Amino acid sequence: MLISLIVMSLSTVAHSASQDKSPASPFLVDEARYQNCLTFAARAPDRGIAMALEWKSAGGGIPARHCVAVGLFTLGEYREAAARFDAIADDARMGRGMPLSGSKRITAGSALVSDLFSQAANAWLLAGYLTEAEESNSKAVALAPKGSDQYYEHIIDRARISAADEDYALALEDLRLVLSAMPDRTDIQVLAATASRALGDVTSAANYLEKALALEPSNPVALVARGRLFRQIGSPNLARADWLKVMLENADTDIADEARAALEAMEIALMADKEPKNQP
Repeated sequence: MLISLIVMSLSTVAHSASQDKSPASPFLVDEARYQNCLTFAARAPDRGIAMALEWKSAGGGIPARHCVAVGLFTLGEYREAAARFDAIADDARMGRGMPLSGSKRITAGSALVSDLFSQAANAWLLAGYLTEAEESNSKAVALAPKGSDQYYEHIIDRARISAADEDYALALEDLRLVLSAMPDRTDIQVLAATASRALGDVTSAANYLEKALALEPSNPVALVARGRLFRQIGSPNLARADWLKVMLENADTDIADEARAALEAMEIALMADKEPKNQP
């Protein structure tokens, strides 16, 4: 979404420049350059960053800086990427580094700035800086139109930050807010189940997972979560069935590896319970 918003801004500026009969605008070229830069930043970040830095030195402004931040994020440099996303959001809101339309510098719309702060929040979260993540997320939420899809996505991010801080009650409160507007979101049902299980509410966790699997019977994330719940309540055979199904239907994927690890941990624990204890 962020890419399309910035590209839309560039296209709008280019159109305005042509209407104003300003000197030849580079923005249509920049639009293609920006998308190309982001592609490399996501797939070959070292090359993407090099392209972005060259572009930045030639006056690429915020699009070039954003491409650098995306490349750093891809490299796992989450703290540095987060700081850059925050700075870009602040500058975009003020118009610093944004394209010109005639003699005026364009200021970014609230939707664009909101998503930039959201990217910062997620990078801070991955870096383990929860206070900074909360601050950036609060700015993202405040700028998003209340009740919009963008607003709810930021509320989901807020729930993830709360969960990372082990405040599962607060996370569940936000997830319930999202589900009241988006009841068919399987991923949110699973997150709500996970938060409920962490709070010891097995019944609610089971209900959320039942709803998730009614929507998507073979959803691997929901099946892994249900397997964990089955193990918690002492039903290893049911847990084993869910995890084996995930491994069979999603071979060579991260979620299959997660199911395999959960299954192996359970089998080891079960074997340990069966071993005779040494007598004094």
